[in-house]
Amino acid sequence: MRGNNWIFFTAFRYLKARKADRMLGPSFLSIAGIGIGVMALISVLGVMNGFQFGFIEDIININSFHIRVYSKESTIDSDILNYLENIDGVESVLPFIDIQTLIKGNFSDFEAVNIRLIPGDIADYDPVMAKQLNLVSGELTLRNKDSILLGNQLAARLGVSVNDNISLISMEGSGFKSLSPSDRNYNISGLFQSGYYNFDRSMGFTILSNSQTISSGKEKLIYGIKLKDQYNDKAITFKIEEELGGIYDIQSWRVFNSSFFGALRTEKTAMMLVIGLIFIVVGVNIKHSLERSVVEKREEIGVLMSLGATPLSIRTIFIIEGFVIGILGSFFGLISGLLLTININLIFNGLESIVSFSEDLIKLIISPFISTNFNYSSVFSFTNFYVSEIPVKIVFNEILFVFLFAVLSSTLAAYSASKVVSKYKPAEVLRYE
Repeated sequence: MRGNNWIFFTAFRYLKARKADRMLGPSFLSIAGIGIGVMALISVLGVMNGFQFGFIEDIININSFHIRVYSKESTIDSDILNYLENIDGVESVLPFIDIQTLIKGNFSDFEAVNIRLIPGDIADYDPVMAKQLNLVSGELTLRNKDSILLGNQLAARLGVSVNDNISLISMEGSGFKSLSPSDRNYNISGLFQSGYYNFDRSMGFTILSNSQTISSGKEKLIYGIKLKDQYNDKAITFKIEEELGGIYDIQSWRVFNSSFFGALRTEKTAMMLVIGLIFIVVGVNIKHSLERSVVEKREEIGVLMSLGATPLSIRTIFIIEGFVIGILGSFFGLISGLLLTININLIFNGLESIVSFSEDLIKLIISPFISTNFNYSSVFSFTNFYVSEIPVKIVFNEILFVFLFAVLSSTLAAYSASKVVSKYKPAEVLRYE
């Protein structure tokens, strides 16, 4: 054979022969191990990204915004509002005031609530927030000062629904010593379900003109800015600071949510490290497997060396074998991982059906002997997890990283195992073989 073609021929011949001789031989187990590791890591990352991206979108679109401009006044400055709305890259601007207070419905207990005071119809000022809130019943429009919009979990806790009345506790008085609590009644115009439990459980919206009756007077207006590209926040923040930095405080979503996003990043890193241990175990298995292969083929290696093959070319044969193992395992793991991730909800639905059928069968069998007044416990329940389905988000860069890392671990294991070839001397090997 010309050039180094014999190296590739020999490497694939070794791999093929070992697989043919024993269906569950070392090569097959190594490929399976790599495949399982890649599949597990892709599936976990896909589901984790789905939850994390969903939480991030809820927090940014409903609570923190991409950029916050903190005013020193309690009323809207139309000039500032127009300036912010006309900045290139800005999608919407919502002036609001956040107030923490107590709310009371048909039940006797008070509930802590965060009331956001906004100018009027949410959809007019911030269409993205209106979509993210996901109206359950009623309407998002705050038609008058007595209208209020609540999260569906908070409404359930209060025992109220659309068109029912609730009371907000406010403090009234000319000075601190004369402050006294006062009830303000509001009519529920709509209920929303954002999918983020903290918002649905403790958040409400009412019209901005109510700030004089339910606030302490110390809360100041905030301009919540949504961008067309959330990753352009640094440039636009810098531009706003040049114009308003001496008058207003400006804060981007990265700073406002730094602790939460940092926790999510740490969680993902830790999970990748834990599951990445699979590759270390498989890599060690590949190393030992190829070391045994080198020992088993000492006679063949001696013949190749006597014909002029260098130790480096012999080592390359086994490195290629490890590389091929990594490619095959990573490919099958990638395909199976993507299929598992994309169809994760179908799989859970199937598990639900199997568990439900098993429960009905058990009830049928034991009902003549004992009472069967027990209820089926769902494998994946909206009540327990507060999601209607498992969110999935596949990030190409992470998938590519997992694939390359698996191939690299297998190749490095083969490289380490092939070092023993350098110790062989053709004359000694052939003499004793």
